[in-house]
Parts: sequence; C-alpha cells; structure tokens
Amino acid sequence: MVDITIMYEHKAREMDSICLIRAEMERRGYSVAFRHASGMGEHRVVPSRVVVVPYLYRNTDLCNIRRFLQHTQKVVNLQWEQLFTMDDENNATRIPRNEAKNAVHVCWSESTRSRLMDGGISSRNAVNTGPIHMDFLRPEFTGYYLSRKDIAAKYALDTGRKWCLFISSYSDRVPKSKIDVYRKQGRQSAGERLVFAHESKRITLDWIEVLLRQRDSIIFIYRPHPSEHRDPRIERLEREYKNFRRIDDLSVKQWCLVCDKVLTWMSTSIVEAYFANSDCSIIRPVDIPVKLDMRIYLNAKMISSLEGFLDCIDDASGFPIAREVIEEYYGLDKDVPSYKRLCDLLDRVLHDDSACVDCNVVAETPLPGPVKDFFIHTMFHDAYVNALVLFGKTTEILKIPLVGSLRRAVNKSRVRKRDYINPKESMILVERIKDIIGR
Repeated sequence: MVDITIMYEHKAREMDSICLIRAEMERRGYSVAFRHASGMGEHRVVPSRVVVVPYLYRNTDLCNIRRFLQHTQKVVNLQWEQLFTMDDENNATRIPRNEAKNAVHVCWSESTRSRLMDGGISSRNAVNTGPIHMDFLRPEFTGYYLSRKDIAAKYALDTGRKWCLFISSYSDRVPKSKIDVYRKQGRQSAGERLVFAHESKRITLDWIEVLLRQRDSIIFIYRPHPSEHRDPRIERLEREYKNFRRIDDLSVKQWCLVCDKVLTWMSTSIVEAYFANSDCSIIRPVDIPVKLDMRIYLNAKMISSLEGFLDCIDDASGFPIAREVIEEYYGLDKDVPSYKRLCDLLDRVLHDDSACVDCNVVAETPLPGPVKDFFIHTMFHDAYVNALVLFGKTTEILKIPLVGSLRRAVNKSRVRKRDYINPKESMILVERIKDIIGR
C-alpha cells in the first residue's frame, strides 16, 4: 500500500505540480505513486490511503478510482479546471454532485471556494490552498526552468531572433455532426463555442501566415492545447516556413519565461503569462458572446484586426487583464507557498478518518461507459493502443471512410501516449525539486 496515489490527465499541464507534491510529501515521510487517469502504464493495482484526482464531478468519476481504495476511501480533487465561461460558471454540472460532493476539493481562491459552497459543498470540503502551479514562478524556484540558451540548443532555435509564443486553446477541429448533436441535445452553448473556436483558429492562422511572410526575424512557436490533434494546416506552415514551429513539449510557464512575446485566444494559461511578467496580447479575430467568454477576459484589451495583430508583436503596452481580476481567481500567499498549504491539507486528510467518500456507488453512465472504463484499466489496453498507433503509421487503410472511427481511436491513442509520464523522468524531476525545497 502507498500513502497517496496521484492521478493525472495532461502531462504538460500537471507534471511539474504533481512532482512538487510528491517531493514535499516524500520529504514528510509519505510514499507517493503516479497513475494516468486513463489507466495507461503500469496496471498492477496498489491500494492507497488517499487518491488525488485531476477532476471529480459525479459518481462515475468515483467508480473509476475505487479499485485503488481498498482500505479507506479518501479522495482529494485537485480540480485543474477552475476558470470557466460565464455560461459554464452558472452550470450545475460544473459543481461536484451526488457522492462526489463528499470528497475534499482544492480551490485556488476564495472566489472558487464560495462558488463550490454555494453549490452545496461543505466548507470543510472546499479548501483554499492557492494555485500550486504558480509556485514555480516564485523567487525560490528561480533556476528551476531551462534558460533561453538551453531551449535554443534543445529545439534548434536562434537566440538572435525574437521568439513569439502562441498558447492555443483549440482542442480540436469541428465536425459539423458534433455541432448538430450538441444542438439536438439542447447544448446550444457547447455547439456555438465550437463554431467560434473553429472560425477564430482559421483566421488566426491566416494572420500568423502573414506575419511569417513579413517577419523572418521572428520565430513563431505554436504551443498546442494538450487535447489538440494534429492539424494539416499547421503541418503545412511547419513545412513552408522555417520560422514556424509547433512544439508540444514543456510547460506553458517554461515557454512564457523564455519567449519575448506571448499571444493567446481564450486560454486560462494567460495567468501563467501574468505571473511570469510576460509581454502578452489577446488575439480575438471573432467576437465571442459574453455568455461564452471567460469571466477573466471580460473588459480585457483585445486585438481584433490583422493590423493590430502585426503591430502588437512589437508593442509592450501593459498586461491586457487587470491585476485585481486575475487575483480574484488566483489567491497567492506571499509568505506560504501553495504547495505547502496543499500538502498540509493532504497531511490532514491522511489522519482524518471522517474525510471519506462512498466509492461503492452506481455510475450515472449506461453500460458501454463502465465496460470501456474496465477495458482501459486492463493489461490489454496498452497493447491495443500500441497496435493502433503502429497500424496507423504503416498503412494507408485508415484513410478509408469506413474505418473513420478506428482512425479517430488512433489519434486519441497518440494524445494519451503523449500525456503519459515515464517513471524515470518523473523521478529525475522530483529529485531536482527536492534540491530546491530541501530534503
């Protein structure tokens, strides 16, 4: 048995933070293990005293982790998504419900904590620790990230040029069938959001191509969303323009610290740019209705034309979002780092027998969901994923419409494998962090 199992979803988003948690909890004498939320990787089930999850909204999420909770049922939700659109912020599905309410939910600010309590979460189970992922931008973590020179050597980038970073929040291309399904289900906002994302991405890539043609003194780095699949248009830009690079690796914070200019559309990672003191601009080629926009972007300064886009590359006119708006959602304590407050919480949960949930609940999903969840947690899943990836790379058959679903499965498997944290790399990172925080 281990003391804590930390489940993670997106490597680029979460690896630094969960390694920091592990380093601090091991420093306190506890054992910690990592598991991918999809079940990928080592499949031997090791029970835990506490399971830490990346999200927790419903009973189905509890069903997926109960095999790790053979002795006690203590669950802590890191809640990696705490910034929503105006529509989603008022949506009950964004609040943990049913038995999931009884888990412990980590909040980055009092604003988020109040929202959860208004939704029926007890004050004891909604705990404000601050945003752990912003700890890496504190002064004591200076030197943790690679230098600009290191990054240049790693990715063959010219340090003499201006580096322009685009933080994408486009999770995928938009099939019309998906939009129609959303509309039939009454999920009009979800369908509308896909349309705005699709059109915004198309125009933004047009603007980027104009910039690439005009300014070969700039290296443009396209940082995709963790769930973003390969895009033929971006692949063409990579082939045709030597100063355009799509790079999936490393965290947004790492790139913000070494790039000269940061651009985004509607990514929550704009907050990393804020705490990294980056020169940042918001690109909005298409107006987004207020209900579909994120609250932190309301009243922000936007770039809405090609001319404005080209001009903003050299214009450092101040951060586009007001300080008090960002700090409403990201409550930092100048004296105590968030990782210490979060680990104090884990320490408390480990010794508090009242902090339990009932994982022996019935999932809300129909039969196919639980069957799929069972499959991805078996020893056969990795073999299946590897076979799909190999099959997709070595034959053209996946381009046949009849096997479109198989082709989509291959794409998803590649995303999952990209998100898998190798045990060796995580241990190297944990040891680096221990050198900073102490052993």
